[in-house]
Amino acid sequence: MKKLFLLLVAPCVVFSTLSAQITQKEADEIVKQRLDGEGKPCTVYAKETVQTEGFTVITATGETLALEYSCWVYYVDYAGETNGKYLIVKENNGNLLEVRTKKDTGPGDLADWRTVTFETEYPIDIPFEEYSLEGSACEWTNLGYDETVIIINSEEELENYISCTEGNYPEIDFSQYTLLLASGWSTKGIYYIGIEFSKDTAHDYTLNVIIHTDAADVASPWLISIITSKIDNGTTIILNVQQVK
Repeated sequence: MKKLFLLLVAPCVVFSTLSAQITQKEADEIVKQRLDGEGKPCTVYAKETVQTEGFTVITATGETLALEYSCWVYYVDYAGETNGKYLIVKENNGNLLEVRTKKDTGPGDLADWRTVTFETEYPIDIPFEEYSLEGSACEWTNLGYDETVIIINSEEELENYISCTEGNYPEIDFSQYTLLLASGWSTKGIYYIGIEFSKDTAHDYTLNVIIHTDAADVASPWLISIITSKIDNGTTIILNVQQVK
């Protein structure tokens, strides 16, 4: 049986140190802040009380997490994914450790853990990365340039919008990520395109595209393609396009 010692795992997020022992409410808030930045649907479970030094968690894959200090223990179950993770909040200072697991449905006694309910404050800025075909022998195709957002969640869907003369396009892990495409026309030449992506409610998003124009008095097409955490195909994404000098 594989044994993981949490003291060997570097903290991925360190919050401001608190002078007193961390309460359950404070620990919940620390976990909420960590998960808000992901923008991924998930269910969070937690042990009812502080776990003392020597407590162990046995994962569904048989790994043992050995806790070598007093802490609040959480398990994050992501919707539609087989990869979960444990978040460990150290009781004496609020430091957060993250332990990712694969093909793990959680500890065997998960039914005895409490379900954590967060009051989410919207809007939430959603992280993303721009996706480019630069360097490949591929180009975008079948785009309407009609200022609508296309949600792509599989290779089959993506192939409807990419044409390659040779080779292939940059790979996307659609088990974890979604590709968003949007295109349209500017009334002038384009100098720079700014992008902002936010979640406005539990199910609605807004994609802001800011077209910075130059002096060229000619209509120009624009296109953005970004990768973000998994979003369902039926999700509502409002596209706001602004054109500024």
